[in-house]
Order: sequence, then structure tokens, then C-alpha cells
Amino acid sequence: MTLDDLWRALALMAIFEGFLYVAMPERMKRMMSVTLSQSADTLRMAGLTIMALGVIALWLLKTT
Repeated sequence: MTLDDLWRALALMAIFEGFLYVAMPERMKRMMSVTLSQSADTLRMAGLTIMALGVIALWLLKTT
């Protein structure tokens, strides 16, 4: 994995997130409202879960 790969991954993430705001802005506003009502521990666990899934996905892609 090179630094170029990291920049590509960040660019894809920005494209995907931007698309969500363009495609469904009202739903994104509701999602932010729900997120604000969650406890910090719940958000940490969700973030940890997403990170773990990302690491597993990268590992699977790298080993195949």
C-alpha cells in the first residue's frame, strides 16, 4: 500500500459522503439529529465496529 492508495481511498470516501448529501439531504439531517441524541459510548462502539469492518475488508482484499 502506498501513499497514493491512501489519497485515493480518502477521495473515494469524500465522493461517497458528498453523494449522500446530494442524493438525500433530508435523510442526512435526520440522521445527524439521531446521532446527536446518542451517548458517547454508543458512538464510540459504532466507530470501533466500522473501523474493524474496514480493517477486515482491507485484509481480505490484500490477501486475495
